[in-house]
Amino acid sequence: MKLFQKSRRRLVIRWSIIVCLMINSAPLIARGGGPLRRQIEVSAAGIRIEAIIVRKKIAMSDLQISNARIVDIDQEPSLRPWIKIYGVGLPTNRQGWFVLKNRQKALLMLKRFHRVVYIPTDRGYALLLSPAQPEEFLNALQNPPVNGRIFSIESTP
Repeated sequence: MKLFQKSRRRLVIRWSIIVCLMINSAPLIARGGGPLRRQIEVSAAGIRIEAIIVRKKIAMSDLQISNARIVDIDQEPSLRPWIKIYGVGLPTNRQGWFVLKNRQKALLMLKRFHRVVYIPTDRGYALLLSPAQPEEFLNALQNPPVNGRIFSIESTP
């Protein structure tokens, strides 16, 4: 009888975990695209970031666009993510709030560590983003389109 109770308890625990995972993944799917939707929109109003964990709008007046630049994090180790505050910290996918090695708070959307756009803000944190076309993204920041332009976040070799 005890053997039956143990196996039944294990089955209940397994199904509970499966149901919890399904319930917790439902909001990601309902947000439009689930984990596949990672993008940044640049417009005259500012930047809108959409990712798995983060949805953030930042006004253009809060961005220090004159200090924005394309960096290689391997060449500038002070910009390397150090402590994860909230987000995903996988080697090929870092999204969310992190503390950098230079002790600066940063919002990350990284799929790679080279050709990353670094944008300081007036709000006490920086943005580290890896758009597919970093030069075009930086140009769109300096000359924002009226209707907005969407940049995808994807890894490139």
